[in-house]
Amino acid sequence: MGAINLFVAFVLFQNNLAAWVNFKLFGGMGLMFVFVVCQSVFLSKYLEEPK
Repeated sequence: MGAINLFVAFVLFQNNLAAWVNFKLFGGMGLMFVFVVCQSVFLSKYLEEPK
């Protein structure tokens, strides 16, 4: 996430602070949601069913 943030801040939105802030708000939240879903699917294989 840090590398993506630096790339977006310095390469894509060099002089457009508002666009970078929007990416930080909505892009970061979206990426975090995708990460949580992927982790949940991955970790669900290791959960034991209660007996």
